[in-house]
Amino acid sequence: MRELNPSEIMEAEQALKLHFPESLKVYGCVFNINRGKPQNLEVVVDAWPDFSAIVCKPKIKGTRDREGDFNIHSMFSRDQDSLRRLLDTPGLLDWGMYTLLAGVDLNYLDAVKALMDQHQVPSRTQGVMRVLSLGSPTQLRAHERPRSHSLGPMMV
Repeated sequence: MRELNPSEIMEAEQALKLHFPESLKVYGCVFNINRGKPQNLEVVVDAWPDFSAIVCKPKIKGTRDREGDFNIHSMFSRDQDSLRRLLDTPGLLDWGMYTLLAGVDLNYLDAVKALMDQHQVPSRTQGVMRVLSLGSPTQLRAHERPRSHSLGPMMV
């Protein structure tokens, strides 16, 4: 596990763009960090510069109360084993605190649940979101394009 410094976080932003839409959760965190918005987040990777797994996590631990501030860890991984190893790194997750893992790829969900079971932590899937991206508005049939709406590529 390696914590990224500010210049490396800038590089990570560019690298994450190559993996849209899967990397969108972590990209949003990194994007905001690079623009000085949240000051209480850190970015950790399994390796640098060729990372396979990346996690955005709070520097300051949240409370144990679900109604208050709690730990949100946004993640992206290109493979299941890298994600599992990174999440199992001592100190990355506080296994005794309520934590929300955001951006877990559905293909890796069983591995993450197995890791939770290994640490005897109860877990549940709260919600599933699917992100689709349209490569070109020309891929839409004419009747699917409302005249009042304009479609174009997402510029980031």
